[in-house]
Amino acid sequence: MLLGLTSTLVAGVVGLRPLDAHIGEVKRLYVRPAARRRGTGRMLMTTLIGEARRVGYQSLRLETLEAMIEARALYHSLGFREIARYRPMANADDRTISMALEL
Repeated sequence: MLLGLTSTLVAGVVGLRPLDAHIGEVKRLYVRPAARRRGTGRMLMTTLIGEARRVGYQSLRLETLEAMIEARALYHSLGFREIARYRPMANADDRTISMALEL
């Protein structure tokens, strides 16, 4: 887990966990509203990508919601691409998108 900090608060958080020995999964990127549009999400993700490379992952996967336009734009700008679902749908209203980055 990585934290984005300011002098007064935790600005954001993101996690990395294994899907298998070669694939890591990005979990729960969140940036507080007061810290958005300041590069916190990009900093957290670039740090996480570097850590994933350091520990030997060959690729990363993540799920995000269709409605999270800004998050999807961030992921695309970092080289993630949309892929077929890698997890089953949670329910009939599941609006998640799967993405991957080859490291």
